[in-house]
Amino acid sequence: MKKKSILIFVLLINILICQGQKIPTFDIVSGFGLPDAFHLGIKAHIFERNQFGIYYGSNLNLNNWSYNSISLDHQLHFGKTSEFSKRKVWFFKQVLTYSTESGEFSEIKFLFLNFGIGREINISQKTGFSIDIGLFHTLLENVRMKDHSPLVVTKSNEFFVLPNIRLQFFYSL
Repeated sequence: MKKKSILIFVLLINILICQGQKIPTFDIVSGFGLPDAFHLGIKAHIFERNQFGIYYGSNLNLNNWSYNSISLDHQLHFGKTSEFSKRKVWFFKQVLTYSTESGEFSEIKFLFLNFGIGREINISQKTGFSIDIGLFHTLLENVRMKDHSPLVVTKSNEFFVLPNIRLQFFYSL
């Protein structure tokens, strides 16, 4: 219940901040991060200070292990603007990521909530990089053992937070 209250509070604050802002642009993004893995997506800069994104991520199915994710992203930009863009270069981010991890013996589904801070570095009017750091928390973890698995799974419901980092390349349309 407390987690839902915090999430609703953060969303309401962002809705209030968004009122009356406009400058629609789109960015194509690709990069690497945790828990996104290698990802490709699109960001819509709908309001003056706000960007919303959706990404598909994968570990490229390396070593008989598969990790795939879908992420919904919101960024609130602040600070000074770049010489190449009207967008403010610093941002706070909040991300909701649903992922599946499949190995030889098990399949695990996760739901992550991620908060962080980052900076965009424009290298031209259309292209640039962004890097962000933060923390993510597992909201949901569902483990399904495969029939031939010799493993026994024990789960802990302890609250834990893990660090994350993400590097993205963007191209503005």
